Amino acid sequence: MIIEQRYLGQEELKYVYESATKRMECHPEIAEKYRRIIEQSPFYNDRDEAIKVAEAICKSDGSRCQVWAKVGKDKEHYYIEDYYIVSNDYKIIIAAEYIGMEQIFID
Repeated sequence: MIIEQRYLGQEELKYVYESATKRMECHPEIAEKYRRIIEQSPFYNDRDEAIKVAEAICKSDGSRCQVWAKVGKDKEHYYIEDYYIVSNDYKIIIAAEYIGMEQIFID
């Protein structure tokens, strides 16, 4: 089993946030479709809990699982919000990336 946790800097978070914002402005109908997919997915407010769930899924069915986190922005900084989804479903993973979530863990 390979476990990778990612630690993100401001430049990467800025890229994820800004590129997703522009992409969603250009294609609002697609953005809404993907937002609904994410909103219907189970989520966690705790990073460690989300990682434990991902590890448990991998152990139970042998699949690779990912944890994605929402990226937020205040006046000065980009940051990871306390909103995590866990998935091994490619539709959910595509939706997370499209709306500007950042992959923080892969097992």
